[in-house]
Amino acid sequence: MIYSLYRCCCLWVCFFWVQGLVGITLVQGQHYPTDSLRAQLQTLKQGTEAYIQTQIHLANTLNNRQPNQAIAYAQEALQGAQKLKKNKLQAEALQALGHVYRLQGSDFRALEFFLDALRIFERLKDSSQIAATYNSIGNIYFLQKKYEVSLAFYQRTLRLARQLKDEQSIANALNNIGNIYYYRDRNNTALRYFTEALALNRKLGNVAFSADNLLNISAIFMDEGNYDIAYAYADSALVENTQIDHYEGQAAALQLKASISMIRQKNEEAETYAARCLELAYTVSSKRYIKAAAGILAEIAIQKQVYDEALIYTQIVMAYKDSLSNEESKERIARLEAGYLLEKKQAEIDTYSLEKEKDLYVRNMLWQGVLALGIVVLILLWSRSRSQQQAQKLRLANTEVNIKNQELREQKQIIEEKKQDIESSIRYALRIQQAILPTQEEIALKIPQHCIFFKPRDVVSGDFYWFAETDPEPVYTIDPELPNKASVFQGFTNEKQVVAAVDCTGHGVPGAFMSLIGSSLLNEIVTMDNVTSADQILNYLHRNIQLRLRQQGLEGETYDGMDIALCVIDREAKTMEFAGANNPLVYFQKGEMHIINGDKQGIGGYSLVGKRTPFSKHTIDLQEPTTFYLFSDGFQDQFGGIKNRKFMKKNFYQLLADIHQEPMHKQAQLLEKALDEWKGTEPQVDDILVIGMRL
Repeated sequence: MIYSLYRCCCLWVCFFWVQGLVGITLVQGQHYPTDSLRAQLQTLKQGTEAYIQTQIHLANTLNNRQPNQAIAYAQEALQGAQKLKKNKLQAEALQALGHVYRLQGSDFRALEFFLDALRIFERLKDSSQIAATYNSIGNIYFLQKKYEVSLAFYQRTLRLARQLKDEQSIANALNNIGNIYYYRDRNNTALRYFTEALALNRKLGNVAFSADNLLNISAIFMDEGNYDIAYAYADSALVENTQIDHYEGQAAALQLKASISMIRQKNEEAETYAARCLELAYTVSSKRYIKAAAGILAEIAIQKQVYDEALIYTQIVMAYKDSLSNEESKERIARLEAGYLLEKKQAEIDTYSLEKEKDLYVRNMLWQGVLALGIVVLILLWSRSRSQQQAQKLRLANTEVNIKNQELREQKQIIEEKKQDIESSIRYALRIQQAILPTQEEIALKIPQHCIFFKPRDVVSGDFYWFAETDPEPVYTIDPELPNKASVFQGFTNEKQVVAAVDCTGHGVPGAFMSLIGSSLLNEIVTMDNVTSADQILNYLHRNIQLRLRQQGLEGETYDGMDIALCVIDREAKTMEFAGANNPLVYFQKGEMHIINGDKQGIGGYSLVGKRTPFSKHTIDLQEPTTFYLFSDGFQDQFGGIKNRKFMKKNFYQLLADIHQEPMHKQAQLLEKALDEWKGTEPQVDDILVIGMRL
């Protein structure tokens, strides 16, 4: 019975890590010889830019061998950069902290550092570092198995890298996109990306990254059952990682070789590789590889019937399994608590006010009691025993009042701490939402004349804007005159740009969660599945929302979803397709306004069979210069004016007509001015989003 239990646990761990060996490329700082860097640090004046830069280099060099020292160097560098007010150095120190925490398995903490770094690099408009940080954030989501979000960040990295003609960043992005396709069971596509990345890294002479590519190719051949080829690639990766003293890379290669040896039933060889892997994993505190190596060693010990060793290794597996899952659980619990506290905060504040009134009442009653007691003492002076009893009661009452006051102070402090926790959690959610939205620079590269007026009602928003550009795809046709009716290459599909304004159910935190779901699904439909017809994008989006939110049966009768206006622009064909779910398109040609209403049905939500129809597609000719607008209903629903009424749709359309000939960069300012004048002192009632583009 014990043997079966051990074998079940260890086989599960071994299988998990055989399936998960594909490695992501980590864009980190350049590595320097540690001793020379430490010697250089001694010669520099503490707190100077050169001193801080050297500390960052040390952190990046030590991150996979001496993580505690790496953290100490990076934190000291961050503090020094903040004192000097050097934004770029701050961001680089934040990046270094993100890398070392990711290597230790603290994914959520690493993500927070990367998001902070990204915000600074975007302010500095440092495209190279923005691309590197996109890659790092994509890695975190990859490790969390959120592949659609991860792919979106990797594709941003690839686009920026190609614009910068940065071949190393191109190779890194190709490798990471290959990982996504591997985990979507598209091995041939993944192998093509890995092979292209390997060729680039070989050309650049970058041993560290070419070793990653070799590991990934090895994992694919292992998946396909070609163990000899897989072993050869893993062995090459081990040699290259050993040359550069990359301990985590060595551990990954040894883990792969040990797994292949077990499949080949070469247990002695597998045990040697797994033991070396475990030793290296402990050196760099890599929880993932500690768990994986211990799982293989436990399985080998069971087969050798050495059960005391099997027990020790199994305990290591379970300990590190708990360690990895506990960090994630703590983060999720914290977010749940934040949501709960957000709803209960006002109730706690009301309770605090009630306690203050109660305390005042107790104090008044106490003084009345003291007065009454004095009268009683004068009247009943002869009764010594009775006065002693009353004095004892008074002391008890004073003690209770003091205790109540102390409890009230502690309760007030707890409320303030909870309020700070709630605000911190919401700011964290805002950073994630901002990172997923396309950047203004990214859109401007493709559509220079555009404006985006985006004004959430709360800190985070249920409205969001989305933009993507498709890659040309090869087109083949069957030629009946050729033998076996062979396919003939005809050319490539046109490059298309897709832009959307989306209004999700709710606003604030609930709306923001829906916006994350909508954004990741659009990435999957357009960029991964290559659906580029406007109506089909909405049809796919509707079905996927119903699947994700379990809205397909009567037991899942929920109405959460979104309204959307979406356009697909084909510059080469000079056409634009539009499809809408409740939201319209407004466009101007030769000064004349045209309105195309969306279908009177939303995305998602439970619906009876036969009650919905496929979404409609409208095609607009772009032979003439065209200015068009996509928007949510937040602007037109805003209350204000002399009679405190809604702005209304007709007034909003007239506003667009009045400003559509102005320069696009000025139109967002005009929209904000009109909103402020109308709203006055009235609160904003909904999230507001207006997208304008001129083609």
